Amino acid sequence: MRNLGTATKKDTVNTALREVNARRRRLAALERMAERYERGEFDAAVSAWEHRKGAAPGPGAPAQ
Repeated sequence: MRNLGTATKKDTVNTALREVNARRRRLAALERMAERYERGEFDAAVSAWEHRKGAAPGPGAPAQ
Protein backbone atom coordinates (compact mmCIF):
# COMPACT_ATOMS: atom_id res chain seq x y z
CA MET A 1 0.00 0.00 0.00
CA ARG A 2 2.94 2.30 0.58
CA ASN A 3 4.11 2.14 -3.04
CA LEU A 4 0.74 3.12 -4.43
CA GLY A 5 -0.09 5.67 -1.76
CA THR A 6 -3.35 4.01 -0.81
CA ALA A 7 -4.91 3.58 2.61
CA THR A 8 -7.04 0.47 2.20
CA LYS A 9 -6.71 -2.92 0.54
CA LYS A 10 -9.65 -2.09 -1.71
CA ASP A 11 -8.00 1.14 -2.88
CA THR A 12 -4.75 -0.77 -3.44
CA VAL A 13 -6.43 -3.39 -5.62
CA ASN A 14 -8.38 -0.79 -7.60
CA THR A 15 -5.29 1.34 -8.14
CA ALA A 16 -3.24 -1.68 -9.21
CA LEU A 17 -5.94 -2.70 -11.69
CA ARG A 18 -6.04 0.83 -13.14
CA GLU A 19 -2.27 0.80 -13.53
CA VAL A 20 -2.31 -2.60 -15.25
CA ASN A 21 -5.00 -1.41 -17.66
CA ALA A 22 -3.10 1.80 -18.38
CA ARG A 23 0.07 -0.18 -19.07
CA ARG A 24 -1.79 -2.47 -21.48
CA ARG A 25 -3.24 0.54 -23.31
CA ARG A 26 0.23 2.09 -23.63
CA LEU A 27 1.69 -1.17 -24.96
CA ALA A 28 -1.15 -1.50 -27.48
CA ALA A 29 -0.59 2.09 -28.64
CA LEU A 30 3.14 1.42 -28.99
CA GLU A 31 2.43 -1.68 -31.08
CA ARG A 32 0.08 0.32 -33.34
CA MET A 33 2.72 3.02 -33.80
CA ALA A 34 5.35 0.39 -34.64
CA GLU A 35 3.03 -1.12 -37.26
CA ARG A 36 2.46 2.30 -38.79
CA TYR A 37 6.22 2.89 -38.89
CA GLU A 38 6.79 -0.46 -40.61
CA ARG A 39 4.17 0.45 -43.24
CA GLY A 40 6.05 3.70 -43.89
CA GLU A 41 3.23 6.00 -42.82
CA PHE A 42 5.64 8.49 -41.28
CA ASP A 43 8.08 8.78 -44.19
CA ALA A 44 6.28 11.71 -45.84
CA ALA A 45 6.05 13.60 -42.55
CA VAL A 46 9.74 13.06 -41.82
CA SER A 47 10.70 14.21 -45.30
CA ALA A 48 8.55 17.34 -45.01
CA TRP A 49 10.00 18.16 -41.59
CA GLU A 50 13.57 17.69 -42.84
CA HIS A 51 12.84 19.90 -45.83
CA ARG A 52 11.38 22.66 -43.63
CA LYS A 53 14.26 22.49 -41.20
CA GLY A 54 16.93 22.17 -43.87
CA ALA A 55 18.26 19.15 -42.03
CA ALA A 56 20.23 16.33 -43.54
CA PRO A 57 18.16 13.16 -43.91
CA GLY A 58 18.19 10.96 -40.83
CA PRO A 59 19.15 7.28 -40.71
CA GLY A 60 15.59 6.06 -41.37
CA ALA A 61 14.73 8.63 -44.04
CA PRO A 62 13.83 7.45 -47.54
CA ALA A 63 16.54 7.77 -50.17
CA GLN A 64 16.05 10.53 -52.71
